[in-house]
Amino acid sequence: MPIEHADAPSGAVTARALPVRGGDTMWLPLAAMGVLLVYMPAFGVGFYGDDFEWLQSIYGVRHNPWLLLSPANNSFFRPLVKLSYFVDFLLFGTDQVGFAATTVAIHISNVILLGLLVRMLGRSWRTSAMVAFLWGSSALNDEVLLSAACRPDSISFMFMLLSMVICARAGSLRGLAWPMSILCAGFAAGSKESWVILPLLVSTMLWLVMGVRLIDSVRRTVLLFGVALTYTLLLVGVPVLRRDLSPLGYATWETSQMVRKAAYMPLKYVGLGEGFQGTALEIGLVLAVLTATLVVLHMLRAKLALFGLTWMLIAIAPTIPIHYLPNRYHYVPLAGLWIAIVAIVVDLVPYLSRRIGLRDSPLWAGVVCWLFLHTANQTILINWDIRDMVRYSEIHALIVDAFEGVRGKLGVGKLFLFRNDGRLRMRDRMQAELSGSRKLLYAREGSIWQLIRFEALAEFSEDAFDYKIVAVSPAELRSVRATIPLLVFTDEGFRWDAGLTPPAAHQVPAGTRAYRRVPR
Repeated sequence: MPIEHADAPSGAVTARALPVRGGDTMWLPLAAMGVLLVYMPAFGVGFYGDDFEWLQSIYGVRHNPWLLLSPANNSFFRPLVKLSYFVDFLLFGTDQVGFAATTVAIHISNVILLGLLVRMLGRSWRTSAMVAFLWGSSALNDEVLLSAACRPDSISFMFMLLSMVICARAGSLRGLAWPMSILCAGFAAGSKESWVILPLLVSTMLWLVMGVRLIDSVRRTVLLFGVALTYTLLLVGVPVLRRDLSPLGYATWETSQMVRKAAYMPLKYVGLGEGFQGTALEIGLVLAVLTATLVVLHMLRAKLALFGLTWMLIAIAPTIPIHYLPNRYHYVPLAGLWIAIVAIVVDLVPYLSRRIGLRDSPLWAGVVCWLFLHTANQTILINWDIRDMVRYSEIHALIVDAFEGVRGKLGVGKLFLFRNDGRLRMRDRMQAELSGSRKLLYAREGSIWQLIRFEALAEFSEDAFDYKIVAVSPAELRSVRATIPLLVFTDEGFRWDAGLTPPAAHQVPAGTRAYRRVPR
């Protein structure tokens, strides 16, 4: 016997088919406000790590807007992300609170869009709000909320959700729906490479939830597939053939590692990842449970739950070849998982009520208790991580302040050498000082200084970014016969050493680079 929707009439796929009761429309705004309250302390997190590198990528846009289209950060094509930083810079300068507010606002937009998508797919506002809140308040999303450098994930997902909402709302898939959907896909493509899963998500949505035949769902999304294929060929295929940097540079095509990661991620989402060892038995059990769940959901005709679980698996796929696991990689797949979980719970409560002869009220009371305990746990974890990231960014701020003491000595046009002798590891220091929950945030290995490129730090410290630091080639360095000052960074700060007179580049100490400060 199939599980019927508890909050929607049979066959409904658009919001127009659902009755709207007074006050129902307030559920989604309340969910968004709840997520905002959970993440309010994130406004206190300052710049750290790759944030400076992203800021550096937009300093010249004032004078040359075409720089928005230039590759940023390891040749990634992300003009919409750069534009968001540039707008923040125009509005807030280098005030981190403004950047944090924008980052949180993008996430809140995604919370609302995810709720709207579930609503468009035939669920009530209450169910939609539950999905949106549980996903939006998950501690596994905190890296995207606590680092401006993780905006590519949230901005790309925002346009992906817009594209899916448009397709779901149109229902008949006629008129302006597809041009608008393609436009949103283009904006997603200008934000992060993982947007290429969008055609699969849309066609799966049409097939599993909206009742379109599989072949027709593929046919109706052929333009989206075409855009994704063209994007992949131009921005991934061509750089690979030219042996240039490409998004695939992070991939490690080791089969055993990929299989272990694929099995681990679903366990991590449901809190069972701690004991995972990657044995063949564990991997087999995970695959068996996933397969059985998909089969059962199909037999019960639980269409939305089946779509949510399929969404999770599709969104996990692009991250499988990347051996490390930053929390931002959970941002998109986790949305699908919460769709599946909430759809199962909402459908199961009245089904069990009929089976065991209980009224709905006690069962829903149990659901409410679970929601309260889950939200409390996630809020505690999030605030622990916010506290850690505040401390993390404060240490980076100390480095910026320390650089201010030597910045005035960087003469315009004059060469100088820089050497990083920092040895203090941020991760070791955090682990030594903190106790309690296993840390959820991904922390890079390396010294504090290695998390900030010197050029980015120096430019960040300039007033209105009127100057930039450029690296000097070995050939130019060899031509210099004058004494060159040496700037050294240690765990205690910066210092100037006696000048060097290098007649050849090979006499420059290992790990030392030459720079020049020039007007922008």
